[in-house]
Amino acid sequence: MTAFFCPRCWKEVEEGCRVCPNCGYEIDSFDSLSYEEKMISALNHSVDEFRINAINVLGRIGGERAVEALRKLAWKENSVPILLEVVKALHSLSREFESAKNALKELERHRARVVAERAKELLEQTFNNFQ
Repeated sequence: MTAFFCPRCWKEVEEGCRVCPNCGYEIDSFDSLSYEEKMISALNHSVDEFRINAINVLGRIGGERAVEALRKLAWKENSVPILLEVVKALHSLSREFESAKNALKELERHRARVVAERAKELLEQTFNNFQ
């Protein structure tokens, strides 16, 4: 039996399965998603390296939906390396999206001190570059 993983919940499902038995996601609908939506979905992957890659891609190509997904991830995530990647991605997006800048400002109050300090540092760096 060949298996693959649901693109929403990342649980193993049998090949040919059209609806995930775990989360009810219509697996065939994944093909119709935009690349950004697929990367947002990958933020929930169980493998940290895949999540980090998705965060990096979203930091380069993401839009408002990516900003919101990264903002939400920053408050539910516990892994500091992943959180630092989120900060970096939001910083990249802050050049184009005010919402990303606002998300970084929120992260200045993050429970993980290193994350809060990095967000503050990047915001100050950006502000100093515009003076």
